[in-house]
Amino acid sequence: MVLLLSLAALIVALFGALFLTQATMGVGILAGACLLAIFARIVQAANHHAEMLRFQRRQRGEDPRPSLEGNWICWACGRVNRPQAFDCAYCETERPAAAK
Repeated sequence: MVLLLSLAALIVALFGALFLTQATMGVGILAGACLLAIFARIVQAANHHAEMLRFQRRQRGEDPRPSLEGNWICWACGRVNRPQAFDCAYCETERPAAAK
């Protein structure tokens, strides 16, 4: 649905650009900038939603990624860390007691 609406918005924007005059060019540029900002927000929301789903799966213990032998997975960010690391290399969260 998002793809269909995005495609419709781009078609309408391109069609509308044909009717811009020198007097309305500024408004057209602002409208184009708003359209880009809306697309960026849609992508950001989709990425955030996917990250929250991964976080919830990890919290329930349903992480589909297998851990490598001896390595441990950070509960906060999901990064695989080496066995000798006491803190996560990415988010600096302390290693869980079960993985020590």
